[in-house]
Amino acid sequence: MLAARTLARTSTLAWLVGLGLAVAPIAPAHANQAPVASPAAPSGAKTPEQLVKDLTSSSAASYNAAVQGLQAAGAGAVPALTAALKDSNADVRGRAAAILASIGPAAKDALPALGEGLADASGTVRLIVAAALGEFGPMAEAAVPGLTKALGDSVPTVRQASAESLGKIGPAAKSASPALIAALGDKDEQLRVKAASALGLIGATDATSALDALVQKDTSAAVKSAAQEALAKLRSAPAAAPAAAPHKP
Repeated sequence: MLAARTLARTSTLAWLVGLGLAVAPIAPAHANQAPVASPAAPSGAKTPEQLVKDLTSSSAASYNAAVQGLQAAGAGAVPALTAALKDSNADVRGRAAAILASIGPAAKDALPALGEGLADASGTVRLIVAAALGEFGPMAEAAVPGLTKALGDSVPTVRQASAESLGKIGPAAKSASPALIAALGDKDEQLRVKAASALGLIGATDATSALDALVQKDTSAAVKSAAQEALAKLRSAPAAAPAAAPHKP
């Protein structure tokens, strides 16, 4: 089974591929770009369903070809990859999640099934899924309740990935603010870092007092730095416009 690793990377997608796959991904489109149509498969090429079966191949060449073929198929591979999220083999489930993240916005139809993976029996699959959801940005808003719950997962790296992905979803994840504030008091240094950063990214103005306390009292330089950056974002954000007074006839 793929080993779970601490999330300490600047690029979650690069980390995802390193954990779940053996080859580099095709660069995904940015979340606000229109999905690119999938190219037609050449005559005689394997179908996405056949390529998914090759994700467990003992042949490195077949395995790498399967990963690259699924990534290249883009939206055309999404149904097969979505089905693979329910495969009995945990490696297949994790690799399918990682490939969906690398496909990007064109894989948005897989988001409901991907979100269900937060409850997978495998901690490593939950870790990959939690990180993968963040690669969809605001498109993954429906996964916010699941990611919020995953902040209490038994696997530390799942908690870290969930906090980071909530930040990547942005203001649409504001409902996670109380759970992220609570995570600032966790004994896991990396979780505190990820939670502090996420609070800044989602615009959680209700977190300023907790972040100030973190800057003053936390013993970790990394946590202090993350809290300071989050506070800078929150304090530089434009104030919300006051609501207009109701018109009186």
